[in-house]
Amino acid sequence: MSYIKNIEPGINKLEDIISIKRFQVISKALVNNDNTDIRFFSLSKGETIRNETYPMDTLILCLNGVLKAIEEGEEYVLHEKELKLIEMGRVSSLEAIEDTIMLQIMVKETKDE
Repeated sequence: MSYIKNIEPGINKLEDIISIKRFQVISKALVNNDNTDIRFFSLSKGETIRNETYPMDTLILCLNGVLKAIEEGEEYVLHEKELKLIEMGRVSSLEAIEDTIMLQIMVKETKDE
């Protein structure tokens, strides 16, 4: 049984998993549990995800396009194949400067019991 959903075993093409739709932000979860959240996002040019407070350390990987990340008032521009770490609890916004597909990976430390 696979813990990863929305992807078939074998080789997958990104455009078969998620696509960009005009005036939309689309999310497709691959893993979603208490300690890990991995998902693709597609944002058409000009679309935003505003003022998120991330509950876990988060990596944003720009797969294609150009993405502006605003973290606690600081602006960063991510191009294809660039990534940004957003630490847990930080307030951030994302804006697609161009049509963009990104991969978001959120992880939380697990405590051994």
